[in-house]
Amino acid sequence: MTMFSSNTWKSDKFACTKGGKLVESTILDGSFWEDITICLRATGPIIRVLRLVDLEKKPAMGFLYYEMEKVREKIKINFNHVKKK
Repeated sequence: MTMFSSNTWKSDKFACTKGGKLVESTILDGSFWEDITICLRATGPIIRVLRLVDLEKKPAMGFLYYEMEKVREKIKINFNHVKKK
């Protein structure tokens, strides 16, 4: 966020364009970061398990099933057991 108040950003050609102004307003918008937080709360646990699958030594299927169950619970906890808004 400091980037947008820097002289480097202000003097950049892109900063003056429509796209640059859109990027700046998006990054400075609090609701954008709230949406990012929601995405990370949902995808973070899934990515952790996907990284397990990507290991050279593949984990056993039972272990992966157990980990996916933990992911489901973690996501429920991250959203306070609320299914939809």
